[in-house]
Amino acid sequence: MKEGIMKKMRWLRRVVLLAAFAAGLICQGAYAKGTDTNDTQVDGLVASGARGKYTKLRGKGKDKVTLMVYMLGSDLESKSGMATADLNEMVYGGIDNPKVNVIVETGGCRRWRNSVISAKKLQRWDVSSEGIALLEEKRLAPMTEETELADFIQFCKMKAPADRYLLIFWDHGGGSVSGFGHDENYPNDTMNIGEIAKALKSGGVKFDFIGFDACLMATLETAIAIEPYADYMIASEESEPGTGWYYTNWLKMLNENSSTNTLNLGRQICDDFTAKNVMYASTTGTTLSVTDLSELDGIVSKCLASFGSGLTQMLKQKDYMSVAKARNACREFAPSSRLDQVDLVDFCNRLGTAESRKLAEAARSAVKYNRVNHVSNAYGLSIYFPNSSLRSVNSMISLCEDIGVDSGWTEGIRTYATMEQSGQIAASSAQSWGNSSGSLMDILLGSGSSADGSYDTSQTTSLLDALFGSAADAYTDSYDTYDSYDSMSQSDLYGLLSQAGYGALYGSPQGSSYENAYGSQGSSYG
Repeated sequence: MKEGIMKKMRWLRRVVLLAAFAAGLICQGAYAKGTDTNDTQVDGLVASGARGKYTKLRGKGKDKVTLMVYMLGSDLESKSGMATADLNEMVYGGIDNPKVNVIVETGGCRRWRNSVISAKKLQRWDVSSEGIALLEEKRLAPMTEETELADFIQFCKMKAPADRYLLIFWDHGGGSVSGFGHDENYPNDTMNIGEIAKALKSGGVKFDFIGFDACLMATLETAIAIEPYADYMIASEESEPGTGWYYTNWLKMLNENSSTNTLNLGRQICDDFTAKNVMYASTTGTTLSVTDLSELDGIVSKCLASFGSGLTQMLKQKDYMSVAKARNACREFAPSSRLDQVDLVDFCNRLGTAESRKLAEAARSAVKYNRVNHVSNAYGLSIYFPNSSLRSVNSMISLCEDIGVDSGWTEGIRTYATMEQSGQIAASSAQSWGNSSGSLMDILLGSGSSADGSYDTSQTTSLLDALFGSAADAYTDSYDTYDSYDSMSQSDLYGLLSQAGYGALYGSPQGSSYENAYGSQGSSYG
């Protein structure tokens, strides 16, 4: 009887792996590019004046690697099983190299769409080709607290010391203004980029790359905040579709050679992300870029300070309309959310001053790889510049000061905002930049706007106001009015998993395996 069950399970696993392999071929093969792209070749050059890299690879597969994934399941998991799907992708990566460790912390979710992970505890898992095995359980706590992130980093360093550390933030993102993470169990807070920086400092690890499988986090402010602790950042300027990154192929690369070049890993991540979302949401605009953080301190940051000082002089000399026109015309991300994040290079190019051109050149140099689909004028890094809303100006200036942004830039922001508030600059409310991102609710739930670019402002509820820092009176749980994945699940969002049936296998804390990781939910979500 037991032998028969094991044969069935082995057969099911072969089906799962074959399906995963098929998906891998799709992601690795030819794929359609969007009509508006700023795709680049990998730029392996390092600008003169860049600091040295923190991570020194030994090469020839000798490097010990520890990947840390900080996974706040949120409604992405409780409503649509996105975290479970990505854990499957990690398992399909086939990690069996003793030099490679993948550790995931799970929490921040009211209900996990599998029968393994508990919503009542914080749990830490080892991920391998055999499944996931429990390493540690903790009392439930907010995963948006910097102390929890720092503790996770310290735990991974102690459990799996390595030559090369990687860190991925998995959940919702709100850019420089709103930061990272929505913990369903503690819903009234996020982790801002200053708090992320403090957690990284307390964690005591220098990372090869830090990635954000989250919306809107490829900002210059984020890059500056994490620069002291990492060599590269992988993140999206735009909102990410809920399907997010595809993990299987690049983990296979790392498993086969733990010394794989970081830019090659980054290129694989960006290409697979683009291909995956072309398959599942072909008209949704996507961006993902790899930024060399070693070029920030001493190069990009100095250019930013000079640009800010020049901007202040322009404004004081009453040339503010040139600034306003450049700001209104440039690529803005998630405009209906009023986060005021614009593409840095596009803004600088449109302004056209000597200082802005130098900053644009430095930023383009720092972005080593950039994949976009259906998004024009997106060069890999965005920046906060107020226009549609002034409510975040003071908090953003304070945040910039906390993470070490030069006062030359913050003074430029302050001067522009002051003129706008006094009526000298008429802030445009028109959203005519052809942006593909949707409403604030879209940002939270990971979808884009409708194909015609229309938005339903009624969806921006008090929940969203609370999360994104307005003066809302209270948090209300109003997700049920909107589910961006109903239509996608109807079109077989998880074709891979449904082809594999119910045979997705995980390892239990005791090391045994069992069927049906999705429990009674199967592959149906929403």
